[in-house]
Amino acid sequence: MSVLAERTAVHGAVTRSGPRRLTPGVAGRRGAVVLLALVWLVIVAAPVYYMFVVSLQPAADFLSGGNPWVPAGGITADNYAAAKNSPHLEIFRKKGVEVLLMTDRVDEWMLSFLHEVEGKELVSVAKGGLDLGKLEDEAEKKQHEETESQYKDLVEKMKASLADKAKDVRITFRLTDSPACLVADEHELSANLVRMLKAAGQNAPETKPILEINPDHPLVQRLKYEEAKFDDWSNILFDQAALAEGGSLADPAAFVKRLNQMLLDMASK
Repeated sequence: MSVLAERTAVHGAVTRSGPRRLTPGVAGRRGAVVLLALVWLVIVAAPVYYMFVVSLQPAADFLSGGNPWVPAGGITADNYAAAKNSPHLEIFRKKGVEVLLMTDRVDEWMLSFLHEVEGKELVSVAKGGLDLGKLEDEAEKKQHEETESQYKDLVEKMKASLADKAKDVRITFRLTDSPACLVADEHELSANLVRMLKAAGQNAPETKPILEINPDHPLVQRLKYEEAKFDDWSNILFDQAALAEGGSLADPAAFVKRLNQMLLDMASK
C-alpha cells in the first residue's frame, strides 16, 4: 500500500509542476480537486481493490490447482445462506468442485471488470455461457445430446409461453435437485448487480433472464405432457426460479393464485 500511495503522490506532483502558469484561484481549485482524487484513490479505491485481489488469490490458487474444472468459479449473493443454497451450485456440489461464495457488496462490482487473478480465469457460475464440458465424460455428453433432442418441442412451447419474461429457454445439466434456474446472458449484468443498482437509485438496463430447465426433474417431465395448464406451469417454474436466486416477482398475487390452483388440482386427484 505504501508503494501505491507513494506513486500516486509523485504522479500528482508531476501533474502540478508544468510550465504553464495559473492564477492563484484556478490553481487552488485544481489542486484541491487533484488532492481529493488522490485521497479517494489511496483511502477508498486502492485498499478495496488490494483487499479483494489479495484475499482472492489463495482461493483462486486452490480452486484452479485442485479442480478438474480449470477456471476459478464464483457466485455472488446478498448473504452466505443464499450463496450456499443457490441452484447454480448443484452440479458443482455433485462433482465435488469447490466454488467461491462471495457475499460482500463490493464483490459484485469488482467481478464486473475483474476476469482473472494472476493469470487464472475467474468466471461466474450464474452466467448462461458457462462451459461445463470438463465436468462431463463422453457417456454423459452423448446422453445429454439425446435428452436435448427429446425436449426440443417442450423448449419451443415454453419460449412462446414465457416470451414476455424470458429471453430464452433451454435445457441445462447444471441442476440436480431444482426444476429450473435463471441465468444472465454472458455479456449482460447479473441479476444481483441489477438489484444493487436499482436499490442505489441508479438506472439499470432492462434485460430478460434465460430460463434453464432440468429435464430430470419430475415437474419438467410432467410439463412435457401438460396441455390444459401448460402456461400456468411454465410461469410457476419461472417465478420459482426467480425467487430461488433472490429476486422478486412483478406480480406476486398471480404466482400465489397459480400455485394454489395447482395444489388444489393435485389434491383432488
